[in-house]
Amino acid sequence: MSLPPDPTSTAANGLVDTIADSAHSAQAPTFFLRSLQVKNFRAIRDATFTFQPGLNVIIGANNAAKTAAVDALRLLLGLGSFEKREDTIRLRPTDVCLDQTTEQGPKQISFLATFYGRSDSAPPAQFYEMACVDDTTSIGTPPTEYTVFKLLYQVTFELNAKTGRYTPGRGELRGGPTLSNPVSYDVMDWMKAVYLAPLRDLINDRTRVGAEIERLIISHTADTMATKRKAIPEELRTRLAQLVGEVTGGTHHTAASRNLAAYAKPYQLGDESLTFEPQGISEDLFRTMAPVFAHSLHGNGGLPLSSNGLGINQLIYASIVLSRRGDAEVDQHMHRFFLIEEPEAHLHPQLQDSFFHALNQITDHQIFVTSHSPTITAKTDLDKIIVMRRSTGDGPATPLHLADQFQGRDSDKRYLHKFLDVSRSQLLFATGAVFVEGVTEAMLMQRFSELIGHNLRDHGIEIVVIGSAWGFEHFRPLFAGAEGPYHRAVFITDGDESPRDVATDQAFVNDTTFDLDPGLEIDGQTAIAKGYGTLEFGLLRTAIAGTRNEPMLALLRDALRTAAPDNINSDNMDAYLKDFLDADQPSLAYRKMKENTLGTCVELDEWNASWHTNAPFKKVKSEFAFHLHEALSELPDEDANRAFTVPKYITDAIAFVTGATQANAATTAS
Repeated sequence: MSLPPDPTSTAANGLVDTIADSAHSAQAPTFFLRSLQVKNFRAIRDATFTFQPGLNVIIGANNAAKTAAVDALRLLLGLGSFEKREDTIRLRPTDVCLDQTTEQGPKQISFLATFYGRSDSAPPAQFYEMACVDDTTSIGTPPTEYTVFKLLYQVTFELNAKTGRYTPGRGELRGGPTLSNPVSYDVMDWMKAVYLAPLRDLINDRTRVGAEIERLIISHTADTMATKRKAIPEELRTRLAQLVGEVTGGTHHTAASRNLAAYAKPYQLGDESLTFEPQGISEDLFRTMAPVFAHSLHGNGGLPLSSNGLGINQLIYASIVLSRRGDAEVDQHMHRFFLIEEPEAHLHPQLQDSFFHALNQITDHQIFVTSHSPTITAKTDLDKIIVMRRSTGDGPATPLHLADQFQGRDSDKRYLHKFLDVSRSQLLFATGAVFVEGVTEAMLMQRFSELIGHNLRDHGIEIVVIGSAWGFEHFRPLFAGAEGPYHRAVFITDGDESPRDVATDQAFVNDTTFDLDPGLEIDGQTAIAKGYGTLEFGLLRTAIAGTRNEPMLALLRDALRTAAPDNINSDNMDAYLKDFLDADQPSLAYRKMKENTLGTCVELDEWNASWHTNAPFKKVKSEFAFHLHEALSELPDEDANRAFTVPKYITDAIAFVTGATQANAATTAS
């Protein structure tokens, strides 16, 4: 039995290569949508989208109006004459934005589009009614002149007082500099929205697949071959009749006709009254075709769709839809816009990467993609990403353009793009972020947030490892606005005070309000939270401040005991724990935690064993954090809170990022 292809196989990646090869071009589209203002459409009350010439990626939380944005594009770009429309989407009464429930009058859904078309190509003549001939702009290097085109599509919905429901009126289509020129729907036939919906069942959705195969064949038929293409069904019917006649000698229908004549003598039927014609060969022949996928594992022939995985079938469907280039002359002047929802569906991450790379190679068409995939956003230029957001669960939706957030900050933008590419972080899909220096802190933050009652997961906060405060500066533009989707960010870091100037033991014991911590420095929607020393020392001093917390000290010692390196055994374990978690001499413990080089801050006779540097402690810091997390996770919250206290600077940081404390431009150091 043949096996379905591996999702990372050469054959599977060959499907992806087909997508790029079929539509690759080195130049930008001759005609593209630059901006779209949407009013009163579903969750969008009044929002303006700005688009790039090639790829545009729309992301956002569930119910953030990503599909509404795509449907607005489908409605606008599919406004051609009725008989030529491929997309069945229509405006419905339920599309009216009802965010202001007190309004009882008519509502108007409108789409105001600005297109750019090359001045030396077909658009100025095709869309004369929309052209703003005195309004041009230059794009690219060397610069190419583009003419501006404006189009307004609006439909007024009247409220039926008896039923309480809206009913649509006739749509208006106008263009030009003052939007006063009537635009016919025939003009819109030169635009085509090619919609690639999220595919869930290619096997059973034969109608959709068949229609796309027919469109693919038609689009690749040159004008000189159009007549021959149309004649294929009749030629097949004729040839089939000849072949059957050859194998039966024509006796099959003659025999049946004679029997029929005998059974119905009153009708006086002849010997040739009954013939047979293939019903599957009709004018809809191409719609009855089905894709068959073949590669080396299959031997001769190929596998039906039912033998493939969902991911491969998704790529097969995408290959069909995105291969409609247009070899006929009429198609070469057609301006196609590809709308793709969730291209990552059913795809292995490596195939997501490969597929999306192929989409990036398509430059002669404008592409709009919605996605929930960190793999896809990691490969996307930030200028091409639009984040849909809603201020509240049922509030109006608006787009956030990352290009605007990073305007004038190209270095930060490049850094963030590379960071996302390397880390595959879900940062762009979160509502906020806790940035930490390393894995040690990252392991503990979620559990810490649960213990203080501000669960990071419940607030959609991502924990991001960045290494240093310098790295944090690159991320600040994401959180520059007071409105979402990226509400707040905090960087939790160590003060790393010099061990030569460490405070006294008594100062640490008396510091019950943790005034020694540098504290929380708030700058608008971002903040930096610093604790005295290091995270590990912060845990120790929290346990000894005021009344000593013996259960917490026990948890810390047990975690370090379990994490200890192999050369620490029963003979020297007590000395090891005493050196680095000394509750009686915390100042000395801190100096030992920082002692990278022999004799720098600690005298040899101050050590309880022969290691004389922090090497056996430093090498297990992440293991220590892991085992502490394990211990805290095994305890119910109530028991964990009795035995353990989260350091104050971390508590303040989590309260800030989850919105439990108000953001302002002040510094709130302890």
